[in-house]
Amino acid sequence: DIFGHASLYQYLSVAHTIHGQQALAKAFTAPQFTSAQLQSRQEAVQELAKHFPLAVHFEAISAGISNRKQYLTQESIENFLKYGEHDSDSLPLWIKSAAYALPIATFAAIGLSVLGLISGIWAAVGICAQLALTMLYYGQATAVLEPLFSLRHCISAYQELFQIIEKETFTSSHLQFLQNKLTSNGGASAGLKQLHRIGEIVNLRYNILLYWPACSLLMWNFQALLALEKWKSAHGKNMRGWLESVGEFEELLSLAVLVQVKENICYPTIIDSNKPYFASEQLAHPLIEATKAVANSIALQGQTCVITGSNMSGKTTFLRSIGINLVLAYAGGAVCAQKIETSIMKVFTSMRVHDDVSQGISTFYAEILRIKTMVQYCANHQPMLVLIDEIFKGTNSADRLIGATAVVRRLSQNWVITLVSTHDFELCDLEKDPQIKAVNYHFSEHYVG
Repeated sequence: DIFGHASLYQYLSVAHTIHGQQALAKAFTAPQFTSAQLQSRQEAVQELAKHFPLAVHFEAISAGISNRKQYLTQESIENFLKYGEHDSDSLPLWIKSAAYALPIATFAAIGLSVLGLISGIWAAVGICAQLALTMLYYGQATAVLEPLFSLRHCISAYQELFQIIEKETFTSSHLQFLQNKLTSNGGASAGLKQLHRIGEIVNLRYNILLYWPACSLLMWNFQALLALEKWKSAHGKNMRGWLESVGEFEELLSLAVLVQVKENICYPTIIDSNKPYFASEQLAHPLIEATKAVANSIALQGQTCVITGSNMSGKTTFLRSIGINLVLAYAGGAVCAQKIETSIMKVFTSMRVHDDVSQGISTFYAEILRIKTMVQYCANHQPMLVLIDEIFKGTNSADRLIGATAVVRRLSQNWVITLVSTHDFELCDLEKDPQIKAVNYHFSEHYVG
């Protein structure tokens, strides 16, 4: 439900930059936020949800970056960022001196030869010297400028995104933090403006009629390199932070989408506790149309919940509703419920398990491996929530009951909330086991007309 076709990511994402897409994906899969950080992120999402024109404007500009994906790859961006963070100079000192002195000397020689004061051969020598150096260092110059080639297509769009954030007035501390990262050290938009000018210098390479005359008179390649080196010393080490700030802004804008398209939403209360706890009122699945979604309420605290019921009665959807809303909660977003209180837990699922023919893994064995990771993590005595849909459905009923009972017993710990759906009513007898804190729930369906 998180990634892929008709997923939560597709439903909410308004991220078009690579850093924005990565930030949203990481928030959905590997969140590492404390309760205080989640509160701060919720405030940021809540503020952005009220700025719908800002969200539309920001996405419209960032879409221009998405349209340049053939140029702007993860590798090309990373190459440029590494170049900016590297301290060494790409040109020796004598070349830098020649880049200033030779054009001046060449133009002086041209002027003096026109006046008849010196022979024109000196002007020719200056031109030939510049062309020789250009060709001699052409490969090295290209290697240094290459990271900018890909980025230059999107510099103006990034610059506009920076300006949008820099000019806005935010009340959320988290949004102010992101804004400060872009306004410090002279400002990100000003830095990108300088980089855009350098990109225009580099673009001359694609106009042969102007490029080679410029190289022979102005040492054009070296002027571009000197300008880029100067920019690097001023802004190179800030660039990664700028792009990550824009990415996180896109991430928060994506989380705000749910507030704009759903009515039954709330911001979860994150409890700062090392004990597993989850309580919800009128919890619904965000990917189901509101008129069709059936909401449910539940409260669990370090216990096992066995869920039975007929096919299509809602067991699986209920488990997924808990899991996907916790994904949203732990990302710092709103959830589809009237109320949710939860501690921070590691979420494990065994749902939609598939076989892998290339690895010789059957569906049943794939489920065994999933549940094995749960049991192994359980040994850490860390808060965790486990969602298992139709446990061991890939084997016969006798073995299924033995295996399911063993798993439930192992996972029935004070630091674990386990929800298991099953068609085996015998598993409900675990509720009578004094060594297991278990509760049974049953889903039923009815038909009208």
